[in-house]
Amino acid sequence: MKTRLLVMYKQAILKHPELEKFLLGRLRGEGNLIAQRVWEPLPTQRVYALYQEHEGRKNPAGHEYFQWLINQFMNQRSITWVLESDEGDEWVNHLRADVIGATDPSKAGRGTLREAVYRVNGDSIEKANSEERAVDNGVHCSDSAESGKRESRIFYKDYPLNPDAILNHDECKAGSSLAMELMRTGEGVFLDELIESSLRTKGIIPDASKFVSYEELAVADRDGQISYGLAPRGSETYNAAGSVRFRQGNQEAERRFVAKHCIKFCAELAVKQWMERRAILKAEGVMVPELFYQGNAEHYEQFLPLTAEQALCHAQEPHLTIMRGDIARIEKVFKDRFVYAGFDLKELRSDGERVYVCDFGEDIGAPKTDYSKS
Repeated sequence: MKTRLLVMYKQAILKHPELEKFLLGRLRGEGNLIAQRVWEPLPTQRVYALYQEHEGRKNPAGHEYFQWLINQFMNQRSITWVLESDEGDEWVNHLRADVIGATDPSKAGRGTLREAVYRVNGDSIEKANSEERAVDNGVHCSDSAESGKRESRIFYKDYPLNPDAILNHDECKAGSSLAMELMRTGEGVFLDELIESSLRTKGIIPDASKFVSYEELAVADRDGQISYGLAPRGSETYNAAGSVRFRQGNQEAERRFVAKHCIKFCAELAVKQWMERRAILKAEGVMVPELFYQGNAEHYEQFLPLTAEQALCHAQEPHLTIMRGDIARIEKVFKDRFVYAGFDLKELRSDGERVYVCDFGEDIGAPKTDYSKS
């Protein structure tokens, strides 16, 4: 299992290029520098997340130092790196002791980066405390494999390790994007790793397949308005769509999917009712999308790009007759099986060959209790 650490430059490194050259030379001999980001300036909210565990703590002199840590990066340029190795905690301990050096640069071992910083700027924890600020010891470096994963993710969760794996990065970085939702449930550090992990957990990327790429898809609502990301698509859901490509053996395949998040007050109950209506329709021979994943307040299913009206306008035989038959069956099953208020063709979707029911919300109505199949 690979260990990753975050290395982040402080002002001493940025002001003295010879120190950066020294640091990079040492780090390249200790592991792989797999990612770099230049921040101009460094986002304050990420610095807060990095140092949040220090909030409320005091140094030996009795001073709370959390804000000092934040202030040293406030409105400042910085550079972050992710360093990777196949080694574990022993490698981390060696790196911090023999390459980076002690937190107090005045006490750092000979030949370490922070000893070199001290020779340049003469800073120490004692001096910094007397001036009520954080010590400038050159770099921040994660102190364990666990913290390295957490800290690297703070600065790289919206950054793909393999840029070719994220096809429309701008849409994926948007706050309401499906990619950001997947990121929150994934494992890893980088955006592409987080998305891949989440999609594997949800069964959208098959086992024993290699992840190739992810793309955010635009979705049209019933009125034809097109947008990316999670957006209201009805009275009960926020939906978004994506596409993932993966390779199985020598074959590359694509799977398009839509995520449906229930926004009703009793979301878990509502999703349960969706699944009950879905099961009834499927048992009656109505086409429903392939279901990949069901959670308490969400589910992921096959994405169907066309409305039934669009599909009918462009269909040729034999698909035209088949789709008309699908619609007739849907209407009959709705009337026979549900206390239904009406039938709306705009709610139906298609893959160009068949017509599907994709909305299993309360508009369908409750299942009839007195139904008996003749």
